[in-house]
Amino acid sequence: LDLSRVETGVASLKVDAFDVRDVVEGALRLVQDKARRSGLDMLLDLPDTPVTIVADERKLRQILVNLLSNAVNYTDPGGRVVVACKLRAGNSIELTVRDTGIGMTAEQLPVAMERFGRVKRDGVSAPDGVGLGLPLTQALVVLHGGTFLLESEPGTGTVATVVLPTGPDQASTAHP
Repeated sequence: LDLSRVETGVASLKVDAFDVRDVVEGALRLVQDKARRSGLDMLLDLPDTPVTIVADERKLRQILVNLLSNAVNYTDPGGRVVVACKLRAGNSIELTVRDTGIGMTAEQLPVAMERFGRVKRDGVSAPDGVGLGLPLTQALVVLHGGTFLLESEPGTGTVATVVLPTGPDQASTAHP
């Protein structure tokens, strides 16, 4: 439903100023139990000082939970997921979710970005999800005026990078 709202231009942002570090830590808490049960190390790489952004806090949390859930689902026991946040030049922040999971081929990346696209692992789709997490993540990032990049290599893992403007002047309040 959220993806349809964004695609049809009905979605809007409820922007407010907040510290991105709090949202990152909150999203991590939501997936931490599953990661622990799966035998994964979850690491945070956050600045020591506040990283203030004017954005939709709920939608940013949704972006991070989608990326973290994928990282946990596609990383084998003993693997690692690292969430990082850093300020970039030009009034933007970069959020990165890096895992040591199974990774994807160049052919699988576009499938993962399609609605209902589910990349198969050893011929079987991942047990969780319906294939909307990454398309929704991209749509929400674009709604904020940001960019989303997904890089992956089989056997090495995946890096999802979200770059968002720190202020409302670059983000849209509605998607055309």
